[in-house]
Amino acid sequence: MATFTQKKRVSFAHDDPDLMKPSPDTIAEYEINSSQLLLFIKTAKEIEEEIDSAFEALKTCSNAWKPKRKMVDDYDEAINELVTQSKKMLLEAF
Repeated sequence: MATFTQKKRVSFAHDDPDLMKPSPDTIAEYEINSSQLLLFIKTAKEIEEEIDSAFEALKTCSNAWKPKRKMVDDYDEAINELVTQSKKMLLEAF
């Protein structure tokens, strides 16, 4: 009788199983034990477009954070005050 031995498998630490694998052209999602087996079939391009449109919807938020205008006005006032003080000093020097 011949005995069969299992092949030894080599694994490496931090090895990514998806390394150097091409992305699929079409993606099908299905649910086991349901009346409708296939939920959808989409191409990779359609899925990328959905992800991009969802990202754009997140980027164009109407109530996004905006810097306070008061800070800019304070800097302008400080610069104007420094300019007027330097003009006074120059006039007093001559």
